[in-house]
Amino acid sequence: MELDENNVPEVQDDDYVEIYSRNAILSFSIFPTPIFGSILLILNLIAAGYKKAVLGVVIFTILFVVAENLVLNHFFPMPKVIDPTHLDPQLFLLAGLSLVANLIGGLVLTFYFFKKYFPEDDYYPKSITNPIIVLVVLILLTGFFH
Repeated sequence: MELDENNVPEVQDDDYVEIYSRNAILSFSIFPTPIFGSILLILNLIAAGYKKAVLGVVIFTILFVVAENLVLNHFFPMPKVIDPTHLDPQLFLLAGLSLVANLIGGLVLTFYFFKKYFPEDDYYPKSITNPIIVLVVLILLTGFFH
């Protein structure tokens, strides 16, 4: 019996999709906000063909960010006057709680949504250079217009 070389499937370079890694989504969720992490996850879902799953990520992100802001602003309001010579401990508490909340949002995005649609760790990670550039430009623009 001869081996027919025509029946061997060829590996095509177009069969894989580069996506942002779980760590990238988690990192961008913690700093600056889960909105950035969800944008990276949405780009992954679109690239992999899970366009119907985007709505669930968008709904979760909106509800989470609104709830986070309502809770933090209700229980830990920003001081009315910020004195640069005296750092208010309330600001440090608020910043720390905000980071913890962002971590929780990022963990949900990565360990629920990412794992649900990308259960295997056999993907090709996409470079985070462009998201970092966008983030830096947005930070500079908000600082310029603030």
